[in-house]
Amino acid sequence: MTKKNTFPTIEVCSLPDYLQHIEEQCTGERNVLFRGHTDSKWKLEPKISRITFRTRFSMPDAEREMLRDFKRQALPHLSRDLRDDWDWLALAQHHGLPTRLLDWTTNALVALWFAIEKPPMGKTNGAVWMFFGTSNDYADEEKMADPLSTRRTLIFRPRHLTPRIIAQSGWFTVHRYMPTRPGFIPLENNSRQKNRLWKIEIPSKYFPALREDLSRCGLNAGTLFGDLNGISKQLCWEFSPLEDEVELERIYAESNTNV
Repeated sequence: MTKKNTFPTIEVCSLPDYLQHIEEQCTGERNVLFRGHTDSKWKLEPKISRITFRTRFSMPDAEREMLRDFKRQALPHLSRDLRDDWDWLALAQHHGLPTRLLDWTTNALVALWFAIEKPPMGKTNGAVWMFFGTSNDYADEEKMADPLSTRRTLIFRPRHLTPRIIAQSGWFTVHRYMPTRPGFIPLENNSRQKNRLWKIEIPSKYFPALREDLSRCGLNAGTLFGDLNGISKQLCWEFSPLEDEVELERIYAESNTNV
Protein backbone atom coordinates (compact mmCIF):
# COMPACT_ATOMS: atom_id res chain seq x y z
CA MET A 1 0.00 0.00 0.00
CA THR A 2 1.47 3.37 -1.02
CA LYS A 3 0.24 6.50 0.73
CA LYS A 4 -0.20 9.76 -1.13
CA ASN A 5 2.18 12.63 -0.51
CA THR A 6 4.59 10.51 1.50
CA PHE A 7 7.23 7.83 1.14
CA PRO A 8 6.45 4.42 -0.33
CA THR A 9 4.93 2.65 2.67
CA ILE A 10 4.04 -0.98 3.29
CA GLU A 11 2.09 -2.32 6.27
CA VAL A 12 2.93 -5.73 7.75
CA CYS A 13 1.42 -7.76 10.57
CA SER A 14 3.70 -10.81 10.94
CA LEU A 15 7.32 -11.86 10.70
CA PRO A 16 6.82 -13.86 7.46
CA ASP A 17 5.02 -10.87 5.93
CA TYR A 18 7.88 -8.58 6.96
CA LEU A 19 10.56 -10.87 5.55
CA GLN A 20 8.66 -11.25 2.29
CA HIS A 21 8.62 -7.49 1.76
CA ILE A 22 12.30 -7.21 2.69
CA GLU A 23 13.07 -9.83 0.07
CA GLU A 24 10.93 -8.08 -2.54
CA GLN A 25 12.48 -4.68 -1.98
CA CYS A 26 16.08 -5.58 -1.21
CA THR A 27 17.03 -8.56 -3.35
CA GLY A 28 19.99 -7.52 -5.50
CA GLU A 29 20.63 -4.38 -3.42
CA ARG A 30 23.96 -4.20 -1.60
CA ASN A 31 23.69 -0.85 0.16
CA VAL A 32 20.50 -1.07 2.23
CA LEU A 33 20.34 0.25 5.79
CA PHE A 34 17.47 -0.30 8.22
CA ARG A 35 16.26 1.67 11.24
CA GLY A 36 13.42 0.83 13.62
CA HIS A 37 11.12 3.40 15.26
CA THR A 38 8.48 2.62 17.88
CA ASP A 39 6.49 5.56 16.47
CA SER A 40 6.26 5.81 12.69
CA LYS A 41 5.94 9.60 12.93
CA TRP A 42 9.43 10.07 14.40
CA LYS A 43 11.86 11.91 12.15
CA LEU A 44 15.11 10.49 10.80
CA GLU A 45 17.25 13.04 12.62
CA PRO A 46 20.16 12.67 15.06
CA LYS A 47 19.76 13.06 18.79
CA ILE A 48 21.67 16.34 18.90
CA SER A 49 18.93 18.01 16.85
CA ARG A 50 16.25 16.89 19.33
CA ILE A 51 17.66 18.54 22.45
CA THR A 52 17.60 22.12 23.70
CA PHE A 53 20.96 23.65 24.59
CA ARG A 54 21.58 26.17 27.32
CA THR A 55 21.26 29.69 25.97
CA ARG A 56 24.99 30.42 26.23
CA PHE A 57 25.76 27.71 23.62
CA SER A 58 25.17 27.67 19.91
CA MET A 59 24.57 24.18 18.55
CA PRO A 60 27.89 23.95 16.63
CA ASP A 61 29.88 25.17 19.64
CA ALA A 62 28.07 22.80 22.01
CA GLU A 63 28.68 19.88 19.65
CA ARG A 64 32.42 20.49 19.48
CA GLU A 65 32.81 21.19 23.18
CA MET A 66 30.84 18.10 24.21
CA LEU A 67 32.98 15.88 22.00
CA ARG A 68 36.18 17.55 23.22
CA ASP A 69 35.20 17.07 26.87
CA PHE A 70 34.10 13.50 26.22
CA LYS A 71 37.52 12.71 24.73
CA ARG A 72 39.28 14.23 27.71
CA GLN A 73 37.16 12.56 30.42
CA ALA A 74 36.78 9.15 28.75
CA LEU A 75 40.50 8.32 28.67
CA PRO A 76 40.63 6.46 32.03
CA HIS A 77 37.77 4.22 30.89
CA LEU A 78 39.23 3.11 27.57
CA SER A 79 40.61 -0.36 27.01
CA ARG A 80 41.89 0.39 23.49
CA ASP A 81 43.31 3.26 21.49
CA LEU A 82 41.03 5.18 19.19
CA ARG A 83 42.25 6.03 15.71
CA ASP A 84 40.60 9.36 14.94
CA ASP A 85 37.59 11.61 15.58
CA TRP A 86 35.36 9.21 13.64
CA ASP A 87 36.13 6.56 16.27
CA TRP A 88 35.53 9.04 19.04
CA LEU A 89 32.21 10.15 17.57
CA ALA A 90 31.00 6.54 17.25
CA LEU A 91 32.05 5.76 20.83
CA ALA A 92 30.37 8.89 22.17
CA GLN A 93 27.17 8.01 20.32
CA HIS A 94 27.31 4.50 21.76
CA HIS A 95 27.47 5.88 25.29
CA GLY A 96 24.59 8.33 24.91
CA LEU A 97 26.27 11.62 24.02
CA PRO A 98 24.10 13.65 21.62
CA THR A 99 25.91 13.61 18.28
CA ARG A 100 25.15 14.18 14.61
CA LEU A 101 25.14 10.41 14.09
CA LEU A 102 21.93 8.46 13.55
CA ASP A 103 22.01 4.71 14.22
CA TRP A 104 21.23 2.24 11.43
CA THR A 105 21.82 -1.45 10.89
CA THR A 106 22.38 -3.72 7.93
CA ASN A 107 20.25 -6.38 9.65
CA ALA A 108 16.53 -6.06 8.87
CA LEU A 109 15.55 -8.18 11.90
CA VAL A 110 17.57 -6.00 14.28
CA ALA A 111 15.69 -2.94 12.99
CA LEU A 112 12.36 -4.71 13.48
CA TRP A 113 13.28 -5.54 17.07
CA PHE A 114 14.00 -1.89 17.83
CA ALA A 115 10.67 -0.93 16.28
CA ILE A 116 8.64 -3.24 18.51
CA GLU A 117 10.80 -3.72 21.63
CA LYS A 118 8.68 -1.37 23.78
CA PRO A 119 4.93 -0.88 24.14
CA PRO A 120 3.78 1.97 21.87
CA MET A 121 2.63 5.31 23.21
CA GLY A 122 -1.04 5.17 22.31
CA LYS A 123 -1.99 3.18 19.23
CA THR A 124 0.66 4.54 16.90
CA ASN A 125 2.26 2.25 14.34
CA GLY A 126 5.88 1.25 14.59
CA ALA A 127 8.10 1.63 11.54
CA VAL A 128 11.21 0.21 9.92
CA TRP A 129 12.85 2.63 7.52
CA MET A 130 14.91 1.35 4.62
CA PHE A 131 17.55 3.59 3.09
CA PHE A 132 19.01 2.56 -0.25
CA GLY A 133 22.46 4.10 -0.30
CA THR A 134 24.78 4.58 -3.24
CA SER A 135 28.56 4.47 -3.49
CA ASN A 136 28.61 8.28 -3.37
CA ASP A 137 26.98 8.31 0.07
CA TYR A 138 29.88 6.78 1.99
CA ALA A 139 32.22 8.80 4.16
CA ASP A 140 35.92 8.56 3.41
CA GLU A 141 37.43 8.89 6.86
CA GLU A 142 40.98 9.11 5.54
CA LYS A 143 40.23 12.14 3.37
CA MET A 144 37.89 13.81 5.87
CA ALA A 145 39.63 13.99 9.22
CA ASP A 146 36.90 16.06 10.90
CA PRO A 147 33.44 14.44 10.85
CA LEU A 148 31.90 17.64 12.20
CA SER A 149 32.81 19.52 9.03
CA THR A 150 30.90 17.35 6.55
CA ARG A 151 29.05 19.38 3.94
CA ARG A 152 26.48 16.71 3.14
CA THR A 153 24.82 13.79 4.88
CA LEU A 154 26.93 10.64 4.57
CA ILE A 155 26.89 6.96 5.51
CA PHE A 156 29.55 5.95 8.02
CA ARG A 157 30.55 2.38 8.83
CA PRO A 158 32.23 2.38 12.26
CA ARG A 159 35.03 0.10 13.25
CA HIS A 160 34.11 -2.70 15.66
CA LEU A 161 34.82 -0.62 18.75
CA THR A 162 32.25 -2.26 21.04
CA PRO A 163 30.41 -5.59 21.24
CA ARG A 164 27.13 -3.71 20.72
CA ILE A 165 28.17 -2.36 17.33
CA ILE A 166 29.04 -5.90 16.28
CA ALA A 167 25.87 -7.50 17.68
CA GLN A 168 23.61 -4.88 16.08
CA SER A 169 25.46 -4.74 12.73
CA GLY A 170 25.67 -1.03 13.45
CA TRP A 171 26.16 1.70 10.87
CA PHE A 172 25.41 5.44 10.99
CA THR A 173 24.31 8.32 8.89
CA VAL A 174 26.32 11.44 9.76
CA HIS A 175 24.14 14.48 9.21
CA ARG A 176 25.03 17.82 7.76
CA TYR A 177 24.58 20.93 9.88
CA MET A 178 22.75 23.78 8.13
CA PRO A 179 23.57 27.21 9.62
CA THR A 180 20.64 28.76 7.75
CA ARG A 181 18.04 26.56 9.48
CA PRO A 182 19.89 26.36 11.91
CA GLY A 183 20.08 22.65 12.62
CA PHE A 184 20.60 19.20 11.16
CA ILE A 185 18.67 17.93 8.17
CA PRO A 186 16.40 14.90 8.76
CA LEU A 187 17.03 12.30 6.11
CA GLU A 188 13.44 12.44 4.88
CA ASN A 189 13.93 16.15 4.12
CA ASN A 190 17.26 15.73 2.37
CA SER A 191 16.85 16.48 -1.32
CA ARG A 192 19.73 14.19 -2.29
CA GLN A 193 18.52 11.13 -0.44
CA LYS A 194 14.84 11.27 0.48
CA ASN A 195 13.80 9.57 -2.76
CA ARG A 196 15.72 6.48 -1.69
CA LEU A 197 13.71 5.87 1.47
CA TRP A 198 11.02 3.23 2.03
CA LYS A 199 8.98 2.69 5.17
CA ILE A 200 7.44 -0.47 6.58
CA GLU A 201 4.76 0.19 9.20
CA ILE A 202 3.77 -2.28 11.92
CA PRO A 203 0.43 -1.77 13.72
CA SER A 204 1.00 -1.69 17.47
CA LYS A 205 -1.37 -4.60 18.17
CA TYR A 206 1.17 -6.95 16.57
CA PHE A 207 4.12 -5.87 18.73
CA PRO A 208 3.73 -8.58 21.42
CA ALA A 209 3.58 -11.51 18.99
CA LEU A 210 6.52 -10.14 17.01
CA ARG A 211 8.64 -9.89 20.17
CA GLU A 212 8.02 -13.58 20.81
CA ASP A 213 8.85 -14.47 17.21
CA LEU A 214 12.08 -12.47 17.17
CA SER A 215 13.22 -13.87 20.51
CA ARG A 216 12.76 -17.38 19.13
CA CYS A 217 15.05 -16.30 16.27
CA GLY A 218 17.69 -15.11 18.74
CA LEU A 219 16.87 -11.39 18.52
CA ASN A 220 16.41 -9.94 22.00
CA ALA A 221 18.01 -7.54 24.47
CA GLY A 222 20.42 -10.20 25.69
CA THR A 223 21.91 -10.81 22.24
CA LEU A 224 21.69 -7.29 20.83
CA PHE A 225 23.31 -5.32 23.64
CA GLY A 226 26.15 -7.71 24.36
CA ASP A 227 26.52 -6.73 28.01
CA LEU A 228 25.16 -7.44 31.48
CA ASN A 229 22.53 -4.71 31.15
CA GLY A 230 21.17 -6.43 28.06
CA ILE A 231 21.09 -9.80 29.79
CA SER A 232 19.23 -8.30 32.75
CA LYS A 233 16.75 -6.57 30.45
CA GLN A 234 16.07 -9.81 28.61
CA LEU A 235 15.57 -11.77 31.83
CA CYS A 236 13.10 -9.15 33.08
CA TRP A 237 11.11 -9.55 29.87
CA GLU A 238 11.14 -13.34 30.08
CA PHE A 239 9.73 -13.31 33.59
CA SER A 240 7.53 -10.19 33.51
CA PRO A 241 5.26 -9.19 30.57
CA LEU A 242 5.26 -5.67 29.21
CA GLU A 243 2.08 -3.60 29.41
CA ASP A 244 0.88 -4.55 25.95
CA GLU A 245 1.57 -8.26 26.54
CA VAL A 246 -0.79 -8.81 29.47
CA GLU A 247 -3.70 -9.93 27.29
CA LEU A 248 -1.47 -12.26 25.29
CA GLU A 249 -0.14 -13.69 28.54
CA ARG A 250 -3.71 -14.36 29.71
CA ILE A 251 -4.50 -16.17 26.45
CA TYR A 252 -1.41 -18.35 26.83
CA ALA A 253 -2.35 -19.17 30.42
CA GLU A 254 -5.90 -20.16 29.43
CA SER A 255 -4.72 -22.32 26.55
CA ASN A 256 -2.30 -24.17 28.84
CA THR A 257 -5.04 -24.70 31.42
CA ASN A 258 -7.34 -26.22 28.80
CA VAL A 259 -4.77 -28.72 27.54
